[in-house]
Amino acid sequence: MNQLLLQARYVMSENLLTCVAAVLFAGLMAGAICGPWLAPYDPLASNTLQALQAPSWGHWFGTDHRGRDRRQRAAARRQEVEMPCLGDGMVVRGLRQCEPDR
Repeated sequence: MNQLLLQARYVMSENLLTCVAAVLFAGLMAGAICGPWLAPYDPLASNTLQALQAPSWGHWFGTDHRGRDRRQRAAARRQEVEMPCLGDGMVVRGLRQCEPDR
C-alpha cells in the first residue's frame, strides 16, 4: 500500500493534468456519495405551487415544471450514474491486477 501511495505521489507531481483530473474525479465522487445528505428536498416530490421558479436561496438551480428541486434531482441522478461507474472501474482494475505477466 505504501508503494502505491509513493507511485501516486510521483505521478501527480510529474503531470499537472493528471493531478487536476484526480482532484475533479474525487470531487465528483464526493458529490455523488454525499449528495443525498446535502440537498434537503425529495427529488421526486412534486409541488405545483412552486413550479418553474427561478434560482433562489431555497432552490439553487430553480424548480422544474412540476415544482421539483433541480439541484436535488441532479444530485440523485449523479449518484445513480457515477457510483456504478466507480464500481465498474474498481472491478476492471482488480481483474487487470490478476492477469499473468506476458
